[in-house]
Amino acid sequence: MLYNIMTMASIEIDENVYKYISSSGDDVSLFVNKMLRSYVEAMQRPDFNEYTEHGNGD
Repeated sequence: MLYNIMTMASIEIDENVYKYISSSGDDVSLFVNKMLRSYVEAMQRPDFNEYTEHGNGD
């Protein structure tokens, strides 16, 4: 699900925005930061393209 959302959105994140999200303490920013980290980790997986192409990623 996460892969599909991020792929469809195709959001380019400015470095300053990422730094703000990373340093902010509120729940929304922490959630977004966790989501971004998960997405970056997922992109490094060898089967990432299979998940995005077939739309069955979690």
